[in-house]
Amino acid sequence: MRLLAIGVGLALAVGIAQARKEPPPPGNLVYVKDGAIWRARLAAPEQAERLMALAAAPSLVRGLSASADGSALLLDLGSNAEWIDLAPRERAPARVLLPCSGGRLAPDGGRVLCAARRGKGSVAYRMRPQLGSAALEQLSPERTALTAGDHLVSEKDGALRDQDKVLAPHAPLDRLSVSPDGARAVGRYQDGDGDALFGFRLDGRAARRKLIQGAPVGWSADSVWLAVDGEDTACVLRAVGGEYKCWDHFRALAISADGNRALLGKPPDSGSGIDVYLVPVTGVRPEKPKVLVQGVLAATLLP
Repeated sequence: MRLLAIGVGLALAVGIAQARKEPPPPGNLVYVKDGAIWRARLAAPEQAERLMALAAAPSLVRGLSASADGSALLLDLGSNAEWIDLAPRERAPARVLLPCSGGRLAPDGGRVLCAARRGKGSVAYRMRPQLGSAALEQLSPERTALTAGDHLVSEKDGALRDQDKVLAPHAPLDRLSVSPDGARAVGRYQDGDGDALFGFRLDGRAARRKLIQGAPVGWSADSVWLAVDGEDTACVLRAVGGEYKCWDHFRALAISADGNRALLGKPPDSGSGIDVYLVPVTGVRPEKPKVLVQGVLAATLLP
Protein backbone atom coordinates (compact mmCIF):
# COMPACT_ATOMS: atom_id res chain seq x y z
CA MET A 1 0.00 0.00 0.00
CA ARG A 2 2.86 2.38 0.86
CA LEU A 3 4.58 1.71 -2.49
CA LEU A 4 1.30 2.39 -4.25
CA ALA A 5 0.95 5.72 -2.41
CA ILE A 6 4.51 6.72 -3.32
CA GLY A 7 3.86 5.82 -6.95
CA VAL A 8 0.65 7.88 -7.03
CA GLY A 9 2.49 10.80 -5.40
CA LEU A 10 5.27 10.72 -7.98
CA ALA A 11 2.76 10.55 -10.81
CA LEU A 12 0.91 13.57 -9.44
CA ALA A 13 4.18 15.50 -9.04
CA VAL A 14 5.19 14.74 -12.63
CA GLY A 15 1.74 15.72 -13.85
CA ILE A 16 1.85 19.04 -12.00
CA ALA A 17 5.37 19.77 -13.34
CA GLN A 18 4.22 19.04 -16.88
CA ALA A 19 1.13 21.20 -16.45
CA ARG A 20 3.33 24.09 -15.28
CA LYS A 21 5.80 23.71 -18.11
CA GLU A 22 5.68 26.86 -20.18
CA PRO A 23 4.77 26.37 -23.85
CA PRO A 24 7.40 27.34 -26.46
CA PRO A 25 7.46 31.10 -27.00
CA PRO A 26 5.90 32.33 -30.25
CA GLY A 27 7.66 34.75 -32.56
CA ASN A 28 11.12 35.09 -34.03
CA LEU A 29 14.52 36.47 -33.14
CA VAL A 30 16.52 38.45 -35.71
CA TYR A 31 20.15 39.31 -35.10
CA VAL A 32 23.39 40.44 -36.74
CA LYS A 33 26.43 38.18 -36.43
CA ASP A 34 29.33 36.91 -38.54
CA GLY A 35 28.74 39.45 -41.32
CA ALA A 36 25.09 38.49 -41.88
CA ILE A 37 21.52 38.95 -40.63
CA TRP A 38 19.95 35.80 -39.18
CA ARG A 39 16.42 34.77 -38.19
CA ALA A 40 15.42 32.00 -35.79
CA ARG A 41 12.24 30.91 -34.04
CA LEU A 42 12.30 31.80 -30.35
CA ALA A 43 11.35 28.21 -29.66
CA ALA A 44 14.55 27.04 -31.42
CA PRO A 45 17.14 29.86 -31.40
CA GLU A 46 19.92 27.41 -32.28
CA GLN A 47 18.26 26.70 -35.67
CA ALA A 48 18.89 30.05 -37.36
CA GLU A 49 18.51 30.77 -41.07
CA ARG A 50 20.70 33.28 -42.87
CA LEU A 51 18.53 36.05 -44.31
CA MET A 52 21.25 38.04 -46.07
CA ALA A 53 24.81 39.24 -45.90
CA LEU A 54 25.57 42.61 -44.34
CA ALA A 55 25.95 45.33 -46.96
CA ALA A 56 27.95 47.53 -44.58
CA ALA A 57 30.99 46.99 -42.41
CA PRO A 58 30.09 45.25 -39.11
CA SER A 59 31.78 48.06 -37.19
CA LEU A 60 29.06 50.46 -38.39
CA VAL A 61 26.15 48.50 -36.86
CA ARG A 62 24.54 50.41 -33.99
CA GLY A 63 21.19 48.66 -33.61
CA LEU A 64 18.33 46.76 -35.22
CA SER A 65 14.58 47.35 -34.95
CA ALA A 66 11.41 45.90 -36.47
CA SER A 67 8.05 47.39 -37.39
CA ALA A 68 5.10 46.48 -35.18
CA ASP A 69 3.61 44.24 -37.89
CA GLY A 70 6.94 42.50 -38.55
CA SER A 71 7.00 43.44 -42.23
CA ALA A 72 10.24 45.45 -42.16
CA LEU A 73 13.57 45.84 -40.37
CA LEU A 74 15.67 48.95 -39.88
CA LEU A 75 19.41 48.57 -39.39
CA ASP A 76 21.04 51.54 -37.65
CA LEU A 77 24.42 52.28 -39.26
CA GLY A 78 25.21 55.53 -37.47
CA SER A 79 24.98 58.28 -40.09
CA ASN A 80 22.99 55.95 -42.37
CA ALA A 81 20.18 53.43 -42.02
CA GLU A 82 19.21 50.38 -44.06
CA TRP A 83 15.54 49.52 -44.58
CA ILE A 84 14.85 45.83 -45.22
CA ASP A 85 11.47 44.73 -46.57
CA LEU A 86 10.34 41.36 -45.22
CA ALA A 87 6.83 41.51 -46.72
CA PRO A 88 7.43 39.61 -49.99
CA ARG A 89 7.91 35.91 -49.31
CA GLU A 90 8.52 34.71 -52.85
CA ARG A 91 11.83 36.53 -53.32
CA ALA A 92 14.80 37.83 -51.37
CA PRO A 93 14.05 40.80 -49.06
CA ALA A 94 14.44 44.22 -50.68
CA ARG A 95 16.87 46.61 -49.02
CA VAL A 96 17.36 50.38 -49.33
CA LEU A 97 20.18 52.48 -47.84
CA LEU A 98 18.91 55.78 -46.40
CA PRO A 99 21.18 58.80 -45.79
CA CYS A 100 19.91 59.70 -42.33
CA SER A 101 20.47 58.85 -38.66
CA GLY A 102 18.36 57.75 -35.71
CA GLY A 103 15.72 56.17 -37.93
CA ARG A 104 12.38 54.90 -36.63
CA LEU A 105 9.90 52.70 -38.44
CA ALA A 106 6.17 53.31 -38.78
CA PRO A 107 3.99 50.50 -37.33
CA ASP A 108 3.24 49.22 -40.85
CA GLY A 109 6.92 49.20 -41.84
CA GLY A 110 6.27 51.31 -44.93
CA ARG A 111 7.73 54.59 -43.70
CA VAL A 112 10.89 55.73 -41.92
CA LEU A 113 11.41 58.91 -39.91
CA CYS A 114 14.93 60.05 -39.11
CA ALA A 115 17.20 63.03 -38.54
CA ALA A 116 18.32 64.85 -41.65
CA ARG A 117 22.01 64.29 -42.24
CA ARG A 118 22.49 67.70 -43.78
CA GLY A 119 20.95 70.74 -42.21
CA LYS A 120 18.32 70.67 -39.49
CA GLY A 121 15.09 68.87 -38.83
CA SER A 122 13.76 65.53 -39.93
CA VAL A 123 13.15 63.63 -43.12
CA ALA A 124 10.33 61.16 -43.77
CA TYR A 125 10.79 58.35 -46.28
CA ARG A 126 7.96 56.46 -47.91
CA MET A 127 9.22 52.97 -48.74
CA ARG A 128 6.07 51.38 -50.16
CA PRO A 129 4.58 51.17 -52.75
CA GLN A 130 7.34 53.34 -54.22
CA LEU A 131 10.23 55.25 -52.72
CA GLY A 132 9.66 58.90 -51.88
CA SER A 133 10.84 61.43 -49.30
CA ALA A 134 9.79 64.68 -47.67
CA ALA A 135 12.05 67.14 -45.86
CA LEU A 136 10.61 68.26 -42.50
CA GLU A 137 13.06 71.01 -41.68
CA GLN A 138 11.02 72.57 -38.89
CA LEU A 139 10.36 69.31 -37.03
CA SER A 140 12.74 67.92 -34.42
CA PRO A 141 13.33 64.19 -34.94
CA GLU A 142 13.32 63.73 -31.15
CA ARG A 143 9.86 65.32 -30.88
CA THR A 144 8.25 63.77 -33.93
CA ALA A 145 6.80 60.28 -34.43
CA LEU A 146 5.08 58.22 -37.11
CA THR A 147 1.80 56.55 -36.17
CA ALA A 148 -0.70 54.21 -37.77
CA GLY A 149 -2.75 55.41 -40.72
CA ASP A 150 0.04 57.50 -42.26
CA HIS A 151 -0.13 60.13 -39.51
CA LEU A 152 2.67 62.28 -38.15
CA VAL A 153 2.70 63.52 -34.55
CA SER A 154 5.04 66.45 -34.04
CA GLU A 155 5.80 69.43 -31.82
CA LYS A 156 4.67 72.80 -33.10
CA ASP A 157 4.38 75.98 -31.03
CA GLY A 158 4.92 74.02 -27.82
CA ALA A 159 2.15 71.47 -28.43
CA LEU A 160 1.96 68.05 -30.04
CA ARG A 161 -0.13 68.10 -33.20
CA ASP A 162 -1.38 65.93 -36.01
CA GLN A 163 -1.47 68.58 -38.73
CA ASP A 164 -3.63 71.33 -37.13
CA LYS A 165 -5.25 69.09 -34.51
CA VAL A 166 -3.81 69.52 -31.00
CA LEU A 167 -3.20 66.11 -29.45
CA ALA A 168 -1.42 67.41 -26.34
CA PRO A 169 -1.02 71.01 -25.09
CA HIS A 170 2.60 70.24 -24.15
CA ALA A 171 5.58 68.55 -25.81
CA PRO A 172 8.46 66.55 -24.32
CA LEU A 173 12.07 67.68 -24.33
CA ASP A 174 12.83 64.63 -26.50
CA ARG A 175 12.38 60.81 -26.67
CA LEU A 176 8.83 61.11 -27.99
CA SER A 177 7.39 57.66 -28.68
CA VAL A 178 3.80 57.04 -29.79
CA SER A 179 1.98 53.72 -29.35
CA PRO A 180 1.16 51.71 -32.51
CA ASP A 181 -2.55 52.57 -32.20
CA GLY A 182 -1.75 56.28 -31.92
CA ALA A 183 -3.72 56.66 -28.68
CA ARG A 184 -0.87 57.19 -26.20
CA ALA A 185 2.62 58.65 -26.06
CA VAL A 186 5.60 58.89 -23.76
CA GLY A 187 8.42 61.41 -23.70
CA ARG A 188 11.13 62.89 -21.49
CA TYR A 189 10.14 65.91 -19.37
CA GLN A 190 11.87 67.98 -16.74
CA ASP A 191 11.14 66.62 -13.27
CA GLY A 192 12.46 68.83 -10.49
CA ASP A 193 16.24 68.90 -10.76
CA GLY A 194 16.23 65.86 -13.06
CA ASP A 195 14.09 64.33 -15.74
CA ALA A 196 11.89 61.29 -16.31
CA LEU A 197 9.63 59.66 -18.85
CA PHE A 198 6.00 60.71 -18.61
CA GLY A 199 3.06 58.98 -20.28
CA PHE A 200 -0.17 60.57 -21.52
CA ARG A 201 -3.11 60.04 -23.85
CA LEU A 202 -3.20 61.93 -27.14
CA ASP A 203 -6.73 63.15 -26.46
CA GLY A 204 -6.19 66.91 -26.50
CA ARG A 205 -5.90 67.15 -22.70
CA ALA A 206 -2.96 64.75 -22.28
CA ALA A 207 -2.83 64.53 -18.49
CA ARG A 208 0.72 63.39 -17.73
CA ARG A 209 1.76 60.54 -15.45
CA LYS A 210 5.33 60.06 -14.30
CA LEU A 211 6.82 56.72 -15.30
CA ILE A 212 10.54 55.97 -14.94
CA GLN A 213 13.86 57.31 -16.22
CA GLY A 214 15.18 55.97 -19.51
CA ALA A 215 14.70 55.90 -23.27
CA PRO A 216 11.69 54.17 -24.89
CA VAL A 217 12.78 51.26 -27.10
CA GLY A 218 9.58 49.75 -28.46
CA TRP A 219 5.89 49.01 -27.87
CA SER A 220 3.97 45.76 -27.90
CA ALA A 221 1.66 45.53 -30.94
CA ASP A 222 -1.41 45.99 -28.73
CA SER A 223 0.01 49.28 -27.35
CA VAL A 224 -0.14 48.00 -23.74
CA TRP A 225 3.54 47.39 -22.86
CA LEU A 226 6.62 49.52 -23.48
CA ALA A 227 10.30 48.50 -23.27
CA VAL A 228 12.56 51.15 -21.74
CA ASP A 229 16.35 51.26 -21.68
CA GLY A 230 17.58 52.90 -18.49
CA GLU A 231 21.02 53.57 -17.06
CA ASP A 232 22.50 50.06 -16.78
CA THR A 233 19.00 48.60 -16.45
CA ALA A 234 16.34 47.23 -18.79
CA CYS A 235 12.67 47.74 -17.93
CA VAL A 236 9.22 46.97 -19.26
CA LEU A 237 6.23 48.99 -18.11
CA ARG A 238 2.50 49.00 -18.65
CA ALA A 239 1.47 52.18 -20.41
CA VAL A 240 -1.73 52.34 -18.36
CA GLY A 241 -1.30 51.79 -14.65
CA GLY A 242 2.44 52.25 -14.33
CA GLU A 243 3.30 48.62 -13.46
CA TYR A 244 6.91 47.86 -14.35
CA LYS A 245 9.72 45.32 -13.97
CA CYS A 246 13.47 45.93 -14.36
CA TRP A 247 16.62 43.86 -14.78
CA ASP A 248 19.88 45.43 -13.63
CA HIS A 249 23.00 45.33 -15.83
CA PHE A 250 20.95 44.58 -18.98
CA ARG A 251 19.93 46.62 -22.04
CA ALA A 252 16.37 46.65 -23.36
CA LEU A 253 16.35 45.57 -27.02
CA ALA A 254 12.69 44.85 -27.84
CA ILE A 255 9.36 43.59 -26.53
CA SER A 256 7.26 40.85 -28.12
CA ALA A 257 4.12 41.67 -30.10
CA ASP A 258 1.87 40.26 -27.37
CA GLY A 259 3.83 42.00 -24.61
CA ASN A 260 4.53 38.74 -22.79
CA ARG A 261 8.32 38.66 -23.28
CA ALA A 262 11.20 41.11 -23.46
CA LEU A 263 14.46 40.83 -25.35
CA LEU A 264 17.48 41.95 -23.34
CA GLY A 265 21.16 42.39 -24.11
CA LYS A 266 24.26 42.17 -21.95
CA PRO A 267 28.01 42.47 -22.67
CA PRO A 268 29.70 39.05 -22.59
CA ASP A 269 32.22 38.15 -19.90
CA SER A 270 34.85 38.15 -22.65
CA GLY A 271 34.88 39.13 -26.30
CA SER A 272 32.89 41.74 -28.21
CA GLY A 273 29.24 42.26 -29.06
CA ILE A 274 26.34 41.42 -26.75
CA ASP A 275 24.71 38.27 -25.47
CA VAL A 276 20.95 38.21 -26.06
CA TYR A 277 18.42 37.01 -23.48
CA LEU A 278 14.65 36.40 -23.39
CA VAL A 279 12.61 36.93 -20.24
CA PRO A 280 8.87 36.63 -19.44
CA VAL A 281 7.13 39.89 -18.55
CA THR A 282 4.19 38.29 -16.77
CA GLY A 283 4.32 37.23 -13.13
CA VAL A 284 4.65 38.98 -9.80
CA ARG A 285 8.45 39.21 -9.73
CA PRO A 286 11.03 39.62 -12.49
CA GLU A 287 12.25 36.22 -13.67
CA LYS A 288 15.81 35.32 -14.56
CA PRO A 289 16.58 36.02 -18.26
CA LYS A 290 17.59 33.03 -20.40
CA VAL A 291 20.34 33.37 -22.99
CA LEU A 292 19.33 32.86 -26.64
CA VAL A 293 22.45 33.70 -28.65
CA GLN A 294 25.89 35.08 -27.83
CA GLY A 295 28.27 37.61 -29.35
CA VAL A 296 25.88 39.43 -31.70
CA LEU A 297 26.10 43.01 -32.93
CA ALA A 298 22.36 43.81 -32.67
CA ALA A 299 19.07 41.98 -32.22
CA THR A 300 15.30 42.44 -32.19
CA LEU A 301 12.02 40.49 -32.24
CA LEU A 302 9.57 39.68 -35.01
CA PRO A 303 6.01 38.34 -34.59
